[in-house]
Amino acid sequence: MMFRTLLVACVAFSYVHAQLEPADLETLVMKQAQTIDMLQNQVTAMQNQLNTVQQQVGNGGGETHENVAFHARLTQKTSISPNATLILNKVDINEGGGYINQTGGFTVPVTGLYLLVLKVSHTPPGEIHAQIQLNEGWHHNGILEAAASGNSMDRSSASAPVHLNKGDVLRVRLMPDTTAGQIENFYRTAFTGVLINPDGPETETTEMPETTVEPDIGR
Repeated sequence: MMFRTLLVACVAFSYVHAQLEPADLETLVMKQAQTIDMLQNQVTAMQNQLNTVQQQVGNGGGETHENVAFHARLTQKTSISPNATLILNKVDINEGGGYINQTGGFTVPVTGLYLLVLKVSHTPPGEIHAQIQLNEGWHHNGILEAAASGNSMDRSSASAPVHLNKGDVLRVRLMPDTTAGQIENFYRTAFTGVLINPDGPETETTEMPETTVEPDIGR
């Protein structure tokens, strides 16, 4: 509205001093109005681009995401065997929906730095040796492990920050040297993961639309 008011004032001044014909004045106003509409569209486009950049900066510069955190545990003593994936049936927290208790796997939804925690407790006699493993690797792709042994109920835990990529799959697997027949329940056996810091995007150059205004005074 301010642009149009200023335009009319300027054109009226030009009409008085340049003695434009009314038809020429109307044509001039229409052309200048089209120019103003074009400029307003470009300003809107640049504002939208700026809002997008500000939103990315506001969430840490990374991809848009919700909180990512999970905590799964056993609710009853469970029979176990070597080389098996440990299925933790009770999921207390699953922000981001990455943990699937039917398979015992956690699929990473956001690339970044995670804190992983593993706790195990065995029912004697024998020993339990569990390992958090990445993707389909066996032995060589182990990230974190905990072991418990002895003739009394023993517990073990381990934790570490680990960088993970979107789409990676983590599982808790029992190692071949596991000899215990059962694993303890409640909070004695649990698998936890929390996204600490998502990765930021690569630096990109935002191209702004070019603005070209050709003056037209109707002369």
